[in-house]
Amino acid sequence: MTYKDPEKRRAYHRAYIIRYRQLNGDRLRAQEHQRRLADVETTRERWRIKEAKRRITKGPEWVAEKQRKAYLRQREKRLEYARQQRLAVDPEMRRRLSRESYQRRKEANPLQWQEKRRQWRENNRGLVRARNTARKAKIKTATPPWVNLAEIAAIYQNCDDGYHVDHIVPIRGLTSEGYRVSGLHVPWNLQYLPEQENLRKLTRIQPEDPVYGINIRRPRI
Repeated sequence: MTYKDPEKRRAYHRAYIIRYRQLNGDRLRAQEHQRRLADVETTRERWRIKEAKRRITKGPEWVAEKQRKAYLRQREKRLEYARQQRLAVDPEMRRRLSRESYQRRKEANPLQWQEKRRQWRENNRGLVRARNTARKAKIKTATPPWVNLAEIAAIYQNCDDGYHVDHIVPIRGLTSEGYRVSGLHVPWNLQYLPEQENLRKLTRIQPEDPVYGINIRRPRI
């Protein structure tokens, strides 16, 4: 069928192409897939050239918007992948990297870090109280009735800036072999440690550390 009117002729061809693609969609897709597999590098190069031209034509705002939409589409998938990667790392290494990152942020912006810490404490007063209460209870349990509390108070009062009062044997800690340790809150179990070193130590005790008045228990199974 032929049409002298060019508009009718174009409309007829468009309708014919649409019907042909509907009837032969699977075959056409298979042919296109085979063609792309046969010439992968050429297809990639064409796509790169086409994408580069489009980026130049549309401008940086269009590129930024496209990247933002692509990130939002894959945000949950990327976050889950990052979580799995963190879990795959050795737990001790993960803790060390976390402490180092925390220390870098703190040293880079001390004022900003202090403000964020203050805001966090304001927004989590219940959690802060619970932690302080638990720590006080642990210290009270580990403090013998015969200890000189004035001597302990003097140790805390004489601590210089940039140092922490550290328990040589943690009140509740672990040895390198996984044994639980329980140190006492007594003057000879206290020492001054630089802040960074104390944060690295946490509740771990190494074989070379001095041991005073501890009770070692096997790990729970």
